[in-house]
Amino acid sequence: MTDHPDHDDPKPPAPFIVRASTAIREPELAARAVTAIVPALTDLVVGAQPPVPGHPPVTVTVDDAGDHGGVMVRVDHAGFGVFTPTDVTAAVADGLQQEVVRQFAVTTPVCPGHRHPARVAVVDGATGWQCPVDPEHWSCPLGGYPGDAAGRSAV
Repeated sequence: MTDHPDHDDPKPPAPFIVRASTAIREPELAARAVTAIVPALTDLVVGAQPPVPGHPPVTVTVDDAGDHGGVMVRVDHAGFGVFTPTDVTAAVADGLQQEVVRQFAVTTPVCPGHRHPARVAVVDGATGWQCPVDPEHWSCPLGGYPGDAAGRSAV
């Protein structure tokens, strides 16, 4: 296993550590999945109510899915598969949202002005978050959830 992203890339938010296996049968799919992890986790941590606890660290691992093809994204010991190159970013964001909600018992990312979570949406080919009740109410691109410099939700 090697740490990812590299030191020049954005770092995952606390309490997450991101790792990627070097032996993956579909390296392009894995690379796309890894690229989606940091902005999705950042939004999920910044937009969580109550806040995601800082300890212990949680490891997010991208690994080979074996004979099934695709890749597995594991959040500690639970996870989900990404099996098609179509909408990899949306699949990763949606899977991470489900795992963060399940493992930390939080609502995230909270839809500004509402108490429910935003949902993953692909609009004009771009993945982001959107109000599930009224898409015109609020949306933002993945990695763009409003927060302050300390990583707290600004909504």
